[in-house]
Amino acid sequence: MSWFAGAGANANANANANAKAAAQRRDAMLEAGEGPVLPGGGAAAERRSRKQSGGAKSAKAKKTRKASKTPAVGSKAQVFHGSAKHTSGGLTKSDLMKHKGRIVSRKKHALGKKAFKNLVKAGYKPKKGTFKLFK
Repeated sequence: MSWFAGAGANANANANANAKAAAQRRDAMLEAGEGPVLPGGGAAAERRSRKQSGGAKSAKAKKTRKASKTPAVGSKAQVFHGSAKHTSGGLTKSDLMKHKGRIVSRKKHALGKKAFKNLVKAGYKPKKGTFKLFK
């Protein structure tokens, strides 16, 4: 059994030496301005190799965030809260209002009130507990 353990230790030492040599070659190529020679390549592979080799991290400048433009067309809620300019029908914030928690058009709300008033004038009355008008 001792000959097997010795062979395993030798193999591990050779693997470690090969890994160190590969890391040194990779670091030399990176310093020379060449890309990483890892399978898969890219920045993620470069970050992985730096973490594994314990190399220093480079400080990247943060990108400044671009001011987001408000979309022109949106839903009634988006227009009401100011995150869109108008609805697909052209309603702006001044055309909208809240009624019983819902965002509705001022004109449609006024027309509904007017229609209800005309029904009451015609003799129909609402009955408590139902959504109907009775004569």
